[in-house]
This record gives sequence, structure tokens and C-alpha cells, in this order.
Amino acid sequence: MIDSRDLERLKVRVRNRIEQLSAKSAESPADEDEQPRDDDDATLDITINAIVGEQVREGAQQELRALSKQLQWLDGDDAGFCDDCGDAIPLARLEAVPVTRHCIRCAEKRSR
Repeated sequence: MIDSRDLERLKVRVRNRIEQLSAKSAESPADEDEQPRDDDDATLDITINAIVGEQVREGAQQELRALSKQLQWLDGDDAGFCDDCGDAIPLARLEAVPVTRHCIRCAEKRSR
């Protein structure tokens, strides 16, 4: 069982990560007009960077959604208990995997 101090520390870590991701998503992508467009290699670089940048932004948005849900969960009565078996999730696991809602045993069963 997680004590209230540990729970608050977890919430702070999740909030801090949410702030980091929010700040990054507020940054605008690099201005493509700064690259010379008459060079095929530069054009290819711009295209690749745009695709990679979009994937990174999508991943950050997914993480933001997961962290927001986790923060709500941490505020609820089920905080710290496995969604599948109901056992307490060790603090070390919650710190290592901030968006987990499963104990290691249940997480391993789900990954098979």
C-alpha cells in the first residue's frame, strides 16, 4: 500500500512530466523555409524531419493522455492497486512506469 506522502510524490512527478510534454508540444516545429529548397537532399531532409516530427508529436500526445488519466487514477480510491487482480502495486513499479495500473505479474500475463 502506498502512503500519502509517496502518493503525493508520484502525483508531482506525473504533473511535472505533463508540464514538460505540454511545453514541448507548444514549441513550433522548425521553420521549413529556412532550408534551401533547390537542393534535393535538403528537400528530402525536410520531408523526413516532418514525418519524424509528426510521429514524435503523436507519441507525446499519447503520453500526455495516459499521464492525465494516471493523475485522475492517483486521485481516486483505486490508486496503487492493480486493475486486474486488486493487489497493491509496489511504489518502485509506479515510479519506474508512471502510467502503469498493473502489478508486474498481471502486466507479464498481458504481454504474452
